[in-house]
Amino acid sequence: MPDIEEDRLAEHATGYGRKLPGQDREKIDHVRAKVMNSATGFSTNVEDLIEFYRFHQFGNETFLEDRFKREMQRLQFSESTYRWGLGFEIGRLGGLHLVGHRGGYPGFITSSSLCQERKLIIVVFTSAINGPAFDLAAGINDMLNYAASNESKLLDEVDVDTQWLNDISGFYGNRWGVSLFQRLGSRMIDISPDLMTPSQGASLAEYEGDNSFRWVEGVQNGAFGELTSVEKVNGRWKLRQGESVSEPFSFEY
Repeated sequence: MPDIEEDRLAEHATGYGRKLPGQDREKIDHVRAKVMNSATGFSTNVEDLIEFYRFHQFGNETFLEDRFKREMQRLQFSESTYRWGLGFEIGRLGGLHLVGHRGGYPGFITSSSLCQERKLIIVVFTSAINGPAFDLAAGINDMLNYAASNESKLLDEVDVDTQWLNDISGFYGNRWGVSLFQRLGSRMIDISPDLMTPSQGASLAEYEGDNSFRWVEGVQNGAFGELTSVEKVNGRWKLRQGESVSEPFSFEY
């Protein structure tokens, strides 16, 4: 039966409780599955679970024939907000039909799903009892939809070194907050990492030459239409717009 192996505990992530004001998160000991074997007890990682979902894509009969997978992934039971196939939760997100599973165990919240139409697999593991796995999965799906809907713009041929775009991609912060300056295709976007639907705060930049970008689409804030230059100071990239400078930002956990 699947369950935690005591001699391999060191290989597992540590689960944590809620973050309460003025307190450190509680470390939660691993809980044996016992009678919950049918729902939990397996040890895995993101890469292995993605491989599991690949086995459930139609056309890949390495593990199961498609006729069995279709039966598992069609609606078998529904009640109120619950819709289930055989072992798979069935739902829709951003207009996509998904099959997958969401779940929680002391110290961990997870979300994983497969979209057959787009051959899209999204897996999110969190190691906190209130980890926002579902919101993070929705945010990832939202940004993938943003990229798909702007594909022609993002793949325009631009006279710019894409490796340099990769180098300057990352989190930057100033007194107004933190944003992600990120390459998508041959363009750069700026998004707010604290938004549950990141595309609502996405701005698209065009390269203007001389290590500068102009914000041409997206959030109509103070940066819209303005130039942002990229400078390297003491080995660190910085973003400058007028007198405002955004410094590289690292999250601490």
